Amino acid sequence: MGLDLALYPKRFPSLRTHLMAERLTLDRCYNLFDRVKEKPAVPIPAAVLHYDDERGVVERVTDSYGEPLMQVWAGVLAAIPEEEWGWSEWNRAARAYLAAIPPDTPVVLWWY
Repeated sequence: MGLDLALYPKRFPSLRTHLMAERLTLDRCYNLFDRVKEKPAVPIPAAVLHYDDERGVVERVTDSYGEPLMQVWAGVLAAIPEEEWGWSEWNRAARAYLAAIPPDTPVVLWWY
C-alpha cells in the first residue's frame, strides 16, 4: 500500500461551495508527488462536498489521513515539467487538462 493522489479542480470558482466532482486520478509517481508537495499550497477556504459510497454527499475538511485539505492553482501544477509527470499517459493527460483550464482555478489535493 502506498500514497496516492487525486486532483479536484473547482469547476465553478465563483461558487462558495466546491463539489468535488471533477476528479483527476493520478497514477503513482513519487517524483511527481514530490514536485506537487513542493508547490505553495493553502488550506481550503471552506469545507468541500465529497461523494461517499456509504454516506452520500458529505462535507470534508481533511483527507483520508486526517490532514487538512489543501489547494493549489491549476497553472502552478501545469508548470511542473512534463518529464516529472512520469511514464503514465494518464498523468500526462491530467497535466494537459490542467494546462487547458484557467490558471487561477483552485485544485484540491486529495491524498489517499
